[in-house]
Amino acid sequence: MKKLLTLALPLALLLGACAERPIETIDLMCGDVHVSAKVFRDRIEAVMYEEDIEFKITQSASGARYFGTYRNAELVLWSKGDEWMLITVAGDDEEIMVSCRR
Repeated sequence: MKKLLTLALPLALLLGACAERPIETIDLMCGDVHVSAKVFRDRIEAVMYEEDIEFKITQSASGARYFGTYRNAELVLWSKGDEWMLITVAGDDEEIMVSCRR
């Protein structure tokens, strides 16, 4: 029994350490769109338009840029410092940029 407990405790600690936690959790208002998001090292898991949307980090010359899709639109969440912007690209390449506030 002692051997089992001796093995179980380190395993439980290891599994707990492997569970990825967000770097930060943010709530944004981008125009009239509410974005509730968990920011991870390589992605953002967001709830917007009452749906879960995952944004993958993409290359950016300045700040952090995350790319996702919603229905037929491409979405970009871009941050630089404390400033955020939501960019929506519709099917006809019409780009809508909206500043976000916390």
